[in-house]
Amino acid sequence: MAVLLHHEYGIVPGGSVATLLINHPYTIAIYFAAWRLGARVVPINPGETDERVEYIFTNSESTLLVAHESCRDCYNAIHNAMRLALIPSVLDKPGSNALTLSSL
Repeated sequence: MAVLLHHEYGIVPGGSVATLLINHPYTIAIYFAAWRLGARVVPINPGETDERVEYIFTNSESTLLVAHESCRDCYNAIHNAMRLALIPSVLDKPGSNALTLSSL
């Protein structure tokens, strides 16, 4: 996954990856991949107010947003305003290996 983050999404040491994810083992994998590249992870709680989420994104200097599809309302507004790359993830469907981060 670190290779994917680096080659496909341009994450580099010192970069920043914002996340809007649910509690799931793949969340940990995404965090470790970013850390392996030397990037910061900026976890955003999907339950935050729109103003708070916008504040966090604005100040995080993130170049990539990794979001779970259940957080759609929050990430659509951020994505349009912040011009972040969006990777909707299907993480919680039983028996599904269908992730848009397909290089897991």
